Amino acid sequence: PPAGRRGSWEASVFAARSREDGMRPARFQCLFDGGVVDEVRVFPAPVKTTARMREKLVEYSGQGEGSVWPLTARILDPVRLSIVCKGPSQILQIARWFAEASYEAAEAASPHPGDSPPPTPPAVNR
Repeated sequence: PPAGRRGSWEASVFAARSREDGMRPARFQCLFDGGVVDEVRVFPAPVKTTARMREKLVEYSGQGEGSVWPLTARILDPVRLSIVCKGPSQILQIARWFAEASYEAAEAASPHPGDSPPPTPPAVNR
């Protein structure tokens, strides 16, 4: 989130051994509610391969009533990463930052922004 909002972050890639896939973990200094500044680490994972997604589709196709078209809608994690922080309150705040950023990106991408009142951002339960 930008500075001045409920929280803020500043990123810097930290020195780490280069992984075979070339992805490096990143370290962020985040400003959480209550003025708490703490480190958050993000560990990217390789994108799920097409072959693995096809395997999952075959698996989903034999699951009876849950097998509703489009089966691809059940593949929820083609792009993956792990976020490591301290405690449930930080997890929830980070989830809220992602939800708000997603909402703002969708609003900015709208072909007719301002034509109708925007929906409220998704809530993250505390």
